[in-house]
Amino acid sequence: MTTALPGLPNEMVLKIWSHVLEPKDVESFALVSKNIHALGNRFIEEHQRLKERFSFFSHREDSWGSPPADLLATIPLNPRVALYVDEICIDRWKTRWDDPTTIEPSECHLPYSEDTMRLFEAAVKTSALIPSDSECAEWISEIRGGDEDNILALIMSLLPNMRKFSLKSVTDEGCRLSQMIYRIGKSSVATALSRLTDVEIGWDDTDYIASDFDWVRKISSLKSVKTIKGRSVGLLEGVPDYCYWLSIPPKWSNVTSLHLHHCGIDDSNLLSISSVWETSKANAACSLQSLEISSGDGTGSHMGSLAGLKVLTELSTEYGMLLDYAAESESDKLTQMLPSSIEKVTLEHNDRYDIRSLQEHILGMCKLKGDRLPNLKVLTYWINDSNVSIARPKQETKELMEDSELISALKQRSMEVGVELDISQ
Repeated sequence: MTTALPGLPNEMVLKIWSHVLEPKDVESFALVSKNIHALGNRFIEEHQRLKERFSFFSHREDSWGSPPADLLATIPLNPRVALYVDEICIDRWKTRWDDPTTIEPSECHLPYSEDTMRLFEAAVKTSALIPSDSECAEWISEIRGGDEDNILALIMSLLPNMRKFSLKSVTDEGCRLSQMIYRIGKSSVATALSRLTDVEIGWDDTDYIASDFDWVRKISSLKSVKTIKGRSVGLLEGVPDYCYWLSIPPKWSNVTSLHLHHCGIDDSNLLSISSVWETSKANAACSLQSLEISSGDGTGSHMGSLAGLKVLTELSTEYGMLLDYAAESESDKLTQMLPSSIEKVTLEHNDRYDIRSLQEHILGMCKLKGDRLPNLKVLTYWINDSNVSIARPKQETKELMEDSELISALKQRSMEVGVELDISQ
């Protein structure tokens, strides 16, 4: 085709250009020949303009007007816009109209024009992901009331090329957005979010733990998603006792990396992190390779065995979350905790133990290296307590010298079995 194109009439080349939709195709097609590049100048200019304006979309609650509404109104008028959205970052959204008597009109979230509303209503009514007439009516009513959650949900249903998504304030208000993400993930025909790989959710404020953890489960239903990062997220309120704190069914999830920090973790809501996977025959194909999970304040409870995570290679967590304090010995605690695939373990120690308290654990890990953890290569301890004694250079007290000698001996023993040991404070 590349040899035939230069010989085509200019009108035919321009007709072909008009059917080139994917952004990557515009750039590739322009490189076929100098003549085609010159003929497609206006298409290339449009491509650069759309790429610069729409590849990244950011929205805050205090944004002027309603950027989500502006984006959603633009897409039906120029469908190519949806192909250029590469990343979306949402802080919060508004759920009702502002009072123009208290806020500058230029900054207000004001009712949409009737022309704009007609576009939104058409988007709702034609969406295959909003199945019933009654639900369509609810969506339209909520949009007319000023709820941007619905607007953002509709935008998500139209984006085939977005790769990154971040939501910095997970709240119960996001029911339509999370519902749409879940429906897209379950659909066998939806093309939206088919290239989304990286998702970050949660609160920047670590003093606040959001109640809705169900976002993780719904996002993991998207087959393209590989990495989920969560911060300050907790248990979904009101769920039955049988609903696990972390529920990512393996028949949906292709997630390889899960990082959860400053989470709402306690005895009442943290069950075995792998128990849900183990309820399915598909658990052997579980894709999770890297897991970071912490409570942030050191109060996290034992998470249960991770042996069901068959391809897990990296684990970073708190000492008390990996080990069951009710077990009789460190060896008993570790026997069923880790899969044989594990290569790197990082443990944060928040308890008031001195270095000798870790000795049995480290020696137990060295023994397991030969028994059932053949791939273990790196073992790291972060001691997060001022009362824990770690020897430092130039400190020559007898106690610190003994600690230093013990650390050296443990590192030597670890090295003998092929494990790099690091103990830091």
